[in-house]
Amino acid sequence: MTLPLIVLAGGFGTRLKSVVSDVPKPLAPVGNRSFLEILVQNAYQSGIRKVVLSLHHQADRIEEAVCDWTSRRLFPELEFLCAAEPEPLGTGGAVKWILSNHALGERILVCNGDTYLPAGLETLHQATQKDALLGLVRVEDARRYGTVSLSSHGYVESFVEKSPSEKPGWIYGGICRIDSESILCETQSRFSLEGEVFPKLAAQNKLRGIPVPGSFIDIGIPEDYASFCQRMLDEQ
Repeated sequence: MTLPLIVLAGGFGTRLKSVVSDVPKPLAPVGNRSFLEILVQNAYQSGIRKVVLSLHHQADRIEEAVCDWTSRRLFPELEFLCAAEPEPLGTGGAVKWILSNHALGERILVCNGDTYLPAGLETLHQATQKDALLGLVRVEDARRYGTVSLSSHGYVESFVEKSPSEKPGWIYGGICRIDSESILCETQSRFSLEGEVFPKLAAQNKLRGIPVPGSFIDIGIPEDYASFCQRMLDEQ
């Protein structure tokens, strides 16, 4: 049974506006495709057959892109659902709003619309553990992200704040697998996965970190966006 994937694609992309100002951040051009199209293609190749796009900023532009993919049958057998939240609700609030309005089942996958961890979806989708899962990636300089501390059994023990010192560490790769009830049980409407949901699950010893091999990119800043565009060009 395949799990549905929620892609968090509603942000304003403030840090990227100096180089991508005419489209929402998920539609940032990468060669002749958009970043979001690359993410969706990866999901499709990973066995995902339902993608829910969590939208807000310039939602209509992303909906137009989905209509174009559908008309061209770019992803056969892939079901799309575009869900535009009425106001910015945070990463957790956006997922809760979708789950409250659409029946997606007991367990879901969630990924950021501005990060790319190619092996992450397939790794978490096929994982046999019953706990909530975070896709983790090892980086040499974790200053931008903060790090995740794991126990010897692979459970998340703590989230370490960003440090001004350059050092390696495990970071959250923008992909998780989680039970719907862990989101729906939150009482507030606006909250974040990273700030509220993940720490609570970790405190209950219900959150595992899964190391994901391969490369990771966050296009949130112009330098990394340019680096990703060059990488995709080199791979053509």
